Amino acid sequence: TVAQWWFAHECAHHNTGPNETKADCYAVQQLVRNGVIRHPEQLLSFSRELATLPGSPMGHLPGPYRAKNIVNCALY
Repeated sequence: TVAQWWFAHECAHHNTGPNETKADCYAVQQLVRNGVIRHPEQLLSFSRELATLPGSPMGHLPGPYRAKNIVNCALY
């Protein structure tokens, strides 16, 4: 799931521009639409994995904030 999300995140930049938070949101919504994430439990498990990521100077939020935003973006 994480690998598919990263791929969708990078592809999302073509639709959302350089904004990392928008690309994160778009990517998780794609995973939901495509059935990769089907249940809230899957989303929460996925977000726990992302919560361990560090932030970056390129605009990536620290993992806990990023994970929270991704959960809020999912279409449930």
